[in-house]
Amino acid sequence: MDTQNDERNSRFLRLPEVKFLTGLSKTTIYALQAIGDFPHSTYLSPNRVGWDLAAVIDWRKARIAASKGGHDNE
Repeated sequence: MDTQNDERNSRFLRLPEVKFLTGLSKTTIYALQAIGDFPHSTYLSPNRVGWDLAAVIDWRKARIAASKGGHDNE
């Protein structure tokens, strides 16, 4: 386990950063989250939520892998 990499990825992202990293809209993020297809946000305070950076990165990697596996590139 790469603890240095884990520590670098152990921060919360606010919605604008999540939108930027994923290319998804706010509506799509919350819709995917509701059906279990996107990492759930965490309450940081009563009126603030954040997403775990490592979870969002893992989600992106899984999407990329799924898209490569689902297409015939030959």
